[in-house]
Amino acid sequence: MPRSPAVRAGAVRDHLELLDRHHPGARRALLDTIPADARETLEGAPRTTWLPIEVAHHSVDGTCALLGEERALELWRRTLPEHLAKPILRPLASGMLRLLSGNPGRLLSLVPAAFERIYKDMAVPSAEPLGEAGVRLRFDELAPEIGRYRGYLVSWHGLVAGFGATLRPDMRCDHSLLPGGRGFALDFRWG
Repeated sequence: MPRSPAVRAGAVRDHLELLDRHHPGARRALLDTIPADARETLEGAPRTTWLPIEVAHHSVDGTCALLGEERALELWRRTLPEHLAKPILRPLASGMLRLLSGNPGRLLSLVPAAFERIYKDMAVPSAEPLGEAGVRLRFDELAPEIGRYRGYLVSWHGLVAGFGATLRPDMRCDHSLLPGGRGFALDFRWG
């Protein structure tokens, strides 16, 4: 079955709103670089619509181009709490944070479910324990388009690292490509 990588329109618009809140004027600067038809789709699609990656990538790649990858990663890391408060993730995030606040490994194991609410056919996410004080999040079978739209790797790393930092200030996150280059892993350790 062919894959059709896509992103929820609401998540793209939420990101653009947060970009502008933290870097005033950046949303307009980014939108001005996007082809008119893609910009209209980004701005006009209902929030629950799946935007094809060929349209949605403009938000993450444009952020990386505008800020540079390091500052973009930091933006996503810092704004994670604001993303968790958005309608698409709030029901999952608020309940789980309340119930499992003392168990960072258990909370990190919920990242694959949150990922699949926002991204379709982009990767196969999973979580596995790394002993008592660690979790590896794997993103296997990356859609081939991710190779063209590198901003997704930067944004995912930043968002998930932000989630770890939200759980515990001493959380460390290391990333690596998986063998064959068709995926990546984020290793979280604490304590």
